[in-house]
Amino acid sequence: MKKIFLASNSIARRDLLKKAKIKFHAIRPKVDENKLKDIFKKKRIPLNKMALFLADNKCNSISSFYSDQIILACDQVLVIENEYLSKPNSESEIINHLKKLQGKTHYLFTANILKKNNKTLWKYMAKSSIRIRSLTDNEIKKYLEMYPFKKNNSIYQIEKGAAHLIETMNGNYYDILGLSLIELLSELRKRELV
Repeated sequence: MKKIFLASNSIARRDLLKKAKIKFHAIRPKVDENKLKDIFKKKRIPLNKMALFLADNKCNSISSFYSDQIILACDQVLVIENEYLSKPNSESEIINHLKKLQGKTHYLFTANILKKNNKTLWKYMAKSSIRIRSLTDNEIKKYLEMYPFKKNNSIYQIEKGAAHLIETMNGNYYDILGLSLIELLSELRKRELV
């Protein structure tokens, strides 16, 4: 089985690949996501395409160093009321984001790309929807006591207790975690990589 290169810092994505017994080597992509998001906004590209734009740039950032290798990059964006919500930088930002999300449906756009020699071999986009239930300030406080803020984490983590917050969820569990594992495995089997 050939090893793939994962252009990601995500612990959740690494865990999914490990549990699926996919051999991989994780490399931190060399991208400035804030700069890319600014470019994205200036070009007025629809928000549902932002995840694909970011994943493609992550892939490209390491493909020049590993051009003869298969590289996987993924990204995910959360959109509510036609607005992108970034990862929180503090506990107070999580509180503000949860207050904005509560009682409403938001969308997660998950993008996955495989490349080799700077050529796209496969790409897949998924859209999931989640409705956060109405929350009291005390419920938010209790949630953050159970799952304290950590830098680079999302607003909530499905795999770590977010079920306490969710009213409804539509979409594939793996897509919601940020990697379309079922579709990826299918593609890797076609390429005899698993």
